[in-house]
Amino acid sequence: MYQRDMFRVSKIMQVRDLSNPKIDVLWNSQVLEACGENEGGSLGGVQLKNLVTEEIKKRALSGLFFAIGHDPATKFLGGGWS
Repeated sequence: MYQRDMFRVSKIMQVRDLSNPKIDVLWNSQVLEACGENEGGSLGGVQLKNLVTEEIKKRALSGLFFAIGHDPATKFLGGGWS
């Protein structure tokens, strides 16, 4: 999900992201909520808001990683994630 309609990263990072078949860029989108399969269960999806149309929809997924910049803040996950 990306809250704008264009990247603010280097051209090489844009090319890497946009050409990766495993990445879907959802422009102008904001995550409102992570949804579980059941109480205490695994992640089942996210609720998204389109910031242009204000449409809210759910998208199924089984993993979620938030990252800002080149050095993601993963220390809270313990060792082995750098």
